[in-house]
This record gives sequence, structure tokens and C-alpha cells, in this order.
Amino acid sequence: MKKLLLSVLLTAIYTHLFAATPIKDAAEFFIKADDFFKAYAIEGNIKYADLKQDRSDLALLVDFIGETPVNSVDVYRRKAYLINCYNLLVINAVLETYPIEKVADTNKFFKKDKHKVGKEMMTLDHLEYKIIFKEYKDPRLHFVLVCAAKGCPPIPSFAYTPGDVNNQINRQCQLALDDPSFLYLEKENNMVKLSPIFKWYKDDFFPSIPEFINAHRSTKIPHDYSLGFYEYDWTLNAWK
Repeated sequence: MKKLLLSVLLTAIYTHLFAATPIKDAAEFFIKADDFFKAYAIEGNIKYADLKQDRSDLALLVDFIGETPVNSVDVYRRKAYLINCYNLLVINAVLETYPIEKVADTNKFFKKDKHKVGKEMMTLDHLEYKIIFKEYKDPRLHFVLVCAAKGCPPIPSFAYTPGDVNNQINRQCQLALDDPSFLYLEKENNMVKLSPIFKWYKDDFFPSIPEFINAHRSTKIPHDYSLGFYEYDWTLNAWK
């Protein structure tokens, strides 16, 4: 009996001493988020299998997102904060049904399932379009908000940070547009084949899709090339 009581007492002490400490503020959130992406994002994919075994690091970040009103994060930090929020919540949503091969039933995943953000319940679409894109009418965001599919631009092994967010977005945008699997030229047809992202959100890319691409791509696409779109790949961006 004494051994049992001692074991229970030691377990309680251990749990108290080593329990995960909640994230206290936005500054710590960025540090923890950066550590998370460095640990679990690799070559544009996510180690979902590892996360399924231990979600404690992600849980701290998701808890902070859930309890922190968006407007309480100052304007200087908010753009980077919201990008990280979206990407983390997508990863967390995948884990609810992992293992999966594809982001199944995208209508439910993005438009119906709700997540806690700033003490409010909302869908991923609401977070993306009614909060992020409403505040930042920035078409480059299509290349940093990652929807957990292979068809999306790759997710980086770092968190977006307030002091460098504009440079980080530019780099990720150029990385996608320079990637021959994301955008490629069919010279025999005088055509550039694009991700359906450009078709779905064509009004976001001003003044035009070709001009937007040429402003952010290392090598400009020829002005006389027509635009075509390949099929979007909804396969999960899982590291294997």
C-alpha cells in the first residue's frame, strides 16, 4: 500500500513539474511556432505520423490561438501571426482523421468544420477570407496559406515572423512560381500551365495573372503564351 501511494505521489509530482506550460504571449508563440515547423515540416511536407504520436507541441500552439483574440495581437505582428495560425490549424485538422491519403471532403474540411480562434468558433474558410484576406488584400498569401495538399505551394520549415514576414512571403511566392512542377511551360503549344489556384482566385491577381507571375518569377513567361490549368492534387502533403 505504501509503495502504491508513493508511486501515485511521485507521478503527481512529475506531472506537475514537467507539464507543458501554456504559451504566455505572442512573442513566445512565434518562438514555439518556429520550433514546431523546424521539427515537423520537411521539404514542403509535414510529419503527420510523428505528430499523431505526440501532439503536445502543436496543442500548446492551438490552445494559444483559441484563447487569443486576433485584434489583441498588435498590427506589427498580426500578419505573420495569422499566417501561422491558419497553417497550424490546418495541420491540427488533418490529425483529427489521420491517417488519410487525401484531404477528403474539402467542402466539410474548409467550410463546415469549426476551430477555436480568439475564443470564437470559425471555419478555415472564414479565417482565410473573412479575417486574413479581408485585412490583407495580398495575392501573395495564396502561396503561404497551405491547405495540406500536394497541390498547394510547399509549407516551409520555419514560422513567419513579424520582422521578416514580407521577405518570407516574397521568397515563398517566388519559390512556387519558379517550381516547374507548380508552373511549367509547354513550348510546343505556346502555353503556360498553371495551378488551379490562379483560376479559382483569378480576381485576386492584379493587374492580371501573367503580370503578377512575371513580377514574382525569376524568368518571365512570354507575353504571347496562353494560360492553361492542370488538375489540382489533393494528396496529403505528408512526409514519408
